[in-house]
Amino acid sequence: MFRRSSEYLPILFSLAVYANCSTAQPELEPCLITDDKPAASWELAYPVGNGRLGAMSFGDYPRERILLNEESIWAKVDPQGMPEDSADVIAKVSELVRQRRYQEADLVFKQGILSGHRPSSYQPVGNLWVTDLSPGDGEPVVRRELHLNEGIARTILEFRDGVVTRDLLASAGSDLIVVHLSGNRPGGLHMRFELNRPLAIESEQQKESPSRKVEELLSARVVDSDLLLEGQAEVVLEGRSYSEGTRFLGRARIRHEQGELTSGNGFLEVRGARTVTALMTVSTDYNRDSPLRRIESGWQSRAEEILDRAGGLAIEDLIQKSVAGHRSYMQRCRLNLGETPPEVKKMTTGQRRERYSRGEADPDLLEAYFQFGRYLLVASSRPGSLPANLQGKWNPFLEAPWKSDYHLNINIQMNYWPAEVTNLSELHRPLLDFAEMLVPAGKEMAEKLGCRGVCTGHATDAWAQARIMSSEVFWGGSLLCWQWVVTHGMEHYRFTQDRVFLEGTLWDLQSLAVEFCLSWLQRDSETGQWIAGPSASPENRFSYESDGERRIAAINVGNSFDQFLIRQVITDFLEAAAVLDRQDVPLVKEAKGVLEELYMPGIDSKGRLMEWRREYEEPEPGHRHISHVLGVYPGNQILPFQDATLKEAVEKSLEYRLEHGGGHTGWSRSWITGLYARLGRGNVAYDNLRQLISKSTLDSLFDSHPPLQIDGNFGGCAAIAEMLVQSHETTGDSPLIRLLPALPDDWTAGSVDGIRARGGFELDFAWENGKITKALIRSESGGRCVVQYLDGRYPLELEPGEEQSIF
Repeated sequence: MFRRSSEYLPILFSLAVYANCSTAQPELEPCLITDDKPAASWELAYPVGNGRLGAMSFGDYPRERILLNEESIWAKVDPQGMPEDSADVIAKVSELVRQRRYQEADLVFKQGILSGHRPSSYQPVGNLWVTDLSPGDGEPVVRRELHLNEGIARTILEFRDGVVTRDLLASAGSDLIVVHLSGNRPGGLHMRFELNRPLAIESEQQKESPSRKVEELLSARVVDSDLLLEGQAEVVLEGRSYSEGTRFLGRARIRHEQGELTSGNGFLEVRGARTVTALMTVSTDYNRDSPLRRIESGWQSRAEEILDRAGGLAIEDLIQKSVAGHRSYMQRCRLNLGETPPEVKKMTTGQRRERYSRGEADPDLLEAYFQFGRYLLVASSRPGSLPANLQGKWNPFLEAPWKSDYHLNINIQMNYWPAEVTNLSELHRPLLDFAEMLVPAGKEMAEKLGCRGVCTGHATDAWAQARIMSSEVFWGGSLLCWQWVVTHGMEHYRFTQDRVFLEGTLWDLQSLAVEFCLSWLQRDSETGQWIAGPSASPENRFSYESDGERRIAAINVGNSFDQFLIRQVITDFLEAAAVLDRQDVPLVKEAKGVLEELYMPGIDSKGRLMEWRREYEEPEPGHRHISHVLGVYPGNQILPFQDATLKEAVEKSLEYRLEHGGGHTGWSRSWITGLYARLGRGNVAYDNLRQLISKSTLDSLFDSHPPLQIDGNFGGCAAIAEMLVQSHETTGDSPLIRLLPALPDDWTAGSVDGIRARGGFELDFAWENGKITKALIRSESGGRCVVQYLDGRYPLELEPGEEQSIF
């Protein structure tokens, strides 16, 4: 059992100094993830980040590992474009589908369109190794804490003769990773710092030991008392080495109070210090404005300039400013689901998660899970950064799981589902900025397909390439993924009421998205309706009879994924046109006419929403993807409280998936949880949330696909918010805000403050015995809304900056 002796309180409670660094910030309840042992793998390490830089602490002793990442360090293979004859290939595929020769259509699509390559891999900077050289015997008692409200990963080492603490944080204002060590052991702190990067490719299935040694290393050298690591992202593909990835320079500088700093061959060493702080940053030659054209010169000096600027700040001030910046995001939205017993709070997070999986209640654990989702977005997506990838910004591998790429067929979108509703709107912008980055390559891809506008494949990387990068049709055959990203722009407007964004950036993106949708449609020869394709329902396949044989294929036309996405893209566009009074724009008129004749997915003979235009069997009836129901969530094309028939069809589709083993990955289970919340099925949503935390969540609270895949964290966080507030409907010209639309029976009392609703509204409300006891609403922009609770509807009109009581 970890012991906190009173003589060590000044060290252990120094976090309170950080937490109270700004009297303007209201007090936040502690929100921690804890463990009593070092992390056995990177998935159990504790992350910090400032959007651009990421780091993880493992809590090991005597040699601690700090994993370092910078968002733009990616390997790069040759630039990829669509084949010149892509339009002809698509025409052949369409004709084969019309003849119901689906397997042949797959083959033609694969041979004529697919690249056979996947995106390039995101790579780490390397590792900072902190070795404790202090004399003494015996292993310390270890406690690890991730302080979500402060953005600090803390390791506490209790020895017989004193305590040492290691704090890891990522400063956005100073653009630094900070490792701060303090202690009260006799003789002070004796620490050695080394910085290196593995050169050998590491298997994506490998679970690393925190102290694992890699034989081939690129090691830092000492330059002007700094550790300097220069390298370049490389990859080996099909026996060929590609050495054109991001060039980078990592730099670490040591500051210390008392003691002496010395250097050796590739290391810095401090002896006899009261405190020691390592400041690290990274500069790269990545050119955000034109990713395929590197910055040739000047980038190398940026790391030193960042460290020099930080030299004018006291370490305490630097840390306090970092904490204040982080807390400014975290304090906006607070959730209280009840009180966890004190004896349970003393347990580690892993012990509590295991207890919760047995059916025990732990409201604080759920609150930590919710806030961890928000924390990860704060740490991995800041204004001006690249968006969060499949692992956020944390990856130890040169060849990462799924390349740590940008998967555009659900995963990157799910990363941003909690952004607006949990009051982190500006953190949504990196995704929308990335949509703009994809436009040049996306226009070229659309043109090669014989279409207008912009489209992309199902996955891409930091080089903003748009071709289909896949070896299989069922993976890479979805061509409306960029359109899905663009729908996030309208959601950003609905929550923020940012008209400047709507009439500028978003209108341009929507126009390009609509142009491709309209040119990707064809007339159904049987009904005359507009249907999309040819394409695949993301990563899924169907089976059919042909010549007396059962066959499996992926390519078809009129798939529900495409139909609902096009319907969403067009209705978003028409909504924007109405706000901006642009109904007479020719593209708007064309889109409106198409919408009237657009095929709406139907219901099959078993009462389920159809995934394909015809009724087929599924080789994987428990498939992880449930793309055909995106019209209900996260979209607004099916309104469950208004359409009982489609609601039932969606429910039967979900039941069928779950009966056959669906929801077996973290992100899939979190999507199912959000879907049941949108359907108003609070108890079912909560049961799926419990399974998400029990079966697909690690003791670090990271989501596990497996391995670690961060989208499930974001999806789970958004699903909790969806259980508390929904605002995707309208009544008249006002948003309809539903309070507690999917409250599970287990959440008998609680409160939420700072949760957001469409229309630019923010709410605080509390409930007891399942009934709301108070509810406040405010708006920066002002406007009308209708709040619904149970059977009551309450029309409201607010002035800019006004707050009102709802009841």
